[in-house]
Amino acid sequence: MSYLLSRPFLPLASMALWRQKTEDERDPLEAIIGWFPDHAFFDTPSGQWVGLLALALLASLVGLLAAWVLRRLLARLARRTKVEWDDRLVAESRGPVAMLVVLGVLTILWIQLPLHEAVQAALRLIFVLGFILAATWLAIRAVKVVAWGLEKRFVAEGDVSRSRSVRTQVLVLRKVATIVLVFVGVSLALLQFEVLRSIGTSVLASAGIVGLIVGLAAQKSISNLIAGLQLSITQPIRIDDTVIIENEWGFVEEITLTYVVVRVWDQRRLVVPVSRFLEQPFQNWTKGRPDLLGTVFLHADYRVPVEMVREEVQRLCRASDKWDGREWGLIVTDATEKTVQLRALVSAVDSGALWKLRCEVREGLVRFLQQLDGGRYLPRLRLEEAG
Repeated sequence: MSYLLSRPFLPLASMALWRQKTEDERDPLEAIIGWFPDHAFFDTPSGQWVGLLALALLASLVGLLAAWVLRRLLARLARRTKVEWDDRLVAESRGPVAMLVVLGVLTILWIQLPLHEAVQAALRLIFVLGFILAATWLAIRAVKVVAWGLEKRFVAEGDVSRSRSVRTQVLVLRKVATIVLVFVGVSLALLQFEVLRSIGTSVLASAGIVGLIVGLAAQKSISNLIAGLQLSITQPIRIDDTVIIENEWGFVEEITLTYVVVRVWDQRRLVVPVSRFLEQPFQNWTKGRPDLLGTVFLHADYRVPVEMVREEVQRLCRASDKWDGREWGLIVTDATEKTVQLRALVSAVDSGALWKLRCEVREGLVRFLQQLDGGRYLPRLRLEEAG
């Protein structure tokens, strides 16, 4: 005991006795951390700052635990239903729901603490901004789930043309809804600042002039946005459509409000403004139906047995898994002074299969003419001796 009251421990013992005597006269938060230096930041003692941070950390952990329990409960309830959209919604809303729960726990704690007015005002602003951010985030995720559900529903019906049309509309409308939600969220967040609110009130007085100036400066951008909405409604192109634009053949890979990405056959990406598809002509091979007809041209000698070549075209089509069984044929389309031109007609379910089928038929016909009677029906040049 005498050792405990020796010099090293005497200051600590006296400090503990002083705290015990004055505990009823001091703020509860300061009583817990009263040993911190008596410095103030923004008219708030340092002890309150440290205690506030410690309690905020503890409340955040409690909120994360509560959000985890809530997510597990919602996931279990979603698995009991027969639909899939609720499972998707629970998975997508994990982040915003956790943020809302943590902010709710922190708000309950903040109401109970006797904090300085400046700290209360700052926390009130932070929590309001946090709730706006979390709500906007949750709304964007909900729009994503709705778009996924609509797309999945029409894809399950098996109508390829209808599903591509719905995918295009859903994709563009989802982007529009996301932009609107972000705009509303940012506007609500800015309105929480008194300075920006007063500035906005004064700007409204001259909104007509400002709107005219902005409209003239961003005329091209605004026209592209309107063109993007028009594209989603009229749908001259859809996702996965086969198009020829700028002398390039490819597939529509992505449609935004301002540009369209076309995946060219050699894996290059062609970025085209949306207005280009509304103002200038282009080829869309799959606008109505994805199945197509294709041709293969071949030159041969005048003595070629056309009927045998026609039978070979039929055999090549039936032997290929790219042929859809609709059309095949062979006719003579031209006759020059040296050769005749043969045109084979084939059909396939889409442009990709048609391209491969045309290549297979072309290679097969060339090989057939090479092997038929030693290649005597291949194009040749005849010379006659004069006299």
